Amino acid sequence: MSSREDLVLEELKNFFKHNDIFYIRTNPQNGIGIPDLIACVNGKFFGIEVKDNIEGSYRMTQAQYRRLESIVYSGGVGCLVDKNNVLAFEDNICRKCGFENQRFGYNKKGY
Repeated sequence: MSSREDLVLEELKNFFKHNDIFYIRTNPQNGIGIPDLIACVNGKFFGIEVKDNIEGSYRMTQAQYRRLESIVYSGGVGCLVDKNNVLAFEDNICRKCGFENQRFGYNKKGY
């Protein structure tokens, strides 16, 4: 994971902590294609793959795509979040769940 992806990941983790949303940060030992973050938002399962820029050279692998697809087919939400849509992702969750969104370090760094 690149350092720019780490910024997106930290923004999401801070957002989840602030809103008391359960989440876990996964690691490569969990298996091929497992999303970077697993969260439960108002009883809904989220699998979140984090990238720096989905238009860049480091894109989702087939295994990652299949895992997100499997999550969706199972009734959960599979998401690909990058620096361009992280704030929209958070706003969407806030609107749907009635949370107050609080901005953290990600957008303060000028991204």
